[in-house]
Amino acid sequence: MGFRQRFNSIAVITLLSERVNYLIMKRFNRPHFTASVASLVGVSTLAALMSLPVLAQANRLEGGLAQQTPETQTTPTDANEAQPNPSAISAFDREFILMAAQGNNAEIQMSQLALQRSSNDNVQQYAEMMIQEHTAANQQLEQIAAQRGITIPSNASGFDTAVLEKLAQVPDTTFDQAYMEAQVNAHLKSGAIYRTAVQQADETEVQNYALTILPRIQEHLEIASEMVADYNAQQ
Repeated sequence: MGFRQRFNSIAVITLLSERVNYLIMKRFNRPHFTASVASLVGVSTLAALMSLPVLAQANRLEGGLAQQTPETQTTPTDANEAQPNPSAISAFDREFILMAAQGNNAEIQMSQLALQRSSNDNVQQYAEMMIQEHTAANQQLEQIAAQRGITIPSNASGFDTAVLEKLAQVPDTTFDQAYMEAQVNAHLKSGAIYRTAVQQADETEVQNYALTILPRIQEHLEIASEMVADYNAQQ
C-alpha cells in the first residue's frame, strides 16, 4: 500500500475528529447540555475512529509493506552526506511525527488552561498528568525527529488551536465538562493515529515510539470517558 492510501487513513481520522470537536464546542454554546460524545456524533462515527486503522492494516497485508523492496543503503563518503537527511524518512513517518508532536502540544496547552480555570481536584490531577506525560512524549519524539533532520512543531494544529480558543470562552460552570469532553475526543483521534503508525510505520524506531505511547493514550481515554460519564449522570 502506497503513502497516499496510508496518509488518507490519518486524514479521515482527523476529519472525523474535527467534526466531533466542532459539535462539542457548538453544544457548549447552549445554556444547557446533556449529550455525551457518543450521542453528539453517533456510535457509527466513533466506531469509524477506532476501526479505521484495522481496515488499513488489512489493505497493507494485501498490497503491503512486506512486499516492498528495501531501499538501497549507501555509505556516506564525506561529512556532508553523514548529516541527517530529512528526505531519507518516508512521507508517512514524517507526517506521523509532525501530527504526534502537534497532538502533544495541544494536550499540554489545553491542560495548562484547565489548571488555570478548574477548581476541581480530579480535573486538576488529570491536567497535571497530561502536561507531564505529553511533555515527556514530545521530548522522546524530538530525539527521533532530530536524528532524521526534522524539527517538530512547537504549536498545536490550526484546528486544535481553534478548539483551545473556544474552550477558553466556555463559562466556568461548564468548563470542567467541556475540557473532559474535548479530552475524550483528542484521545480517540490520537489512539486511532497511533494505531495506524504501529501497523504501518516504515521505521522501527517510529513504530516503537507509537507502540510505547499508545497504552498511555488508551488509559487517558478511559479516565476521561469515566469522568464525562459522571458529569452526564449528574445532569
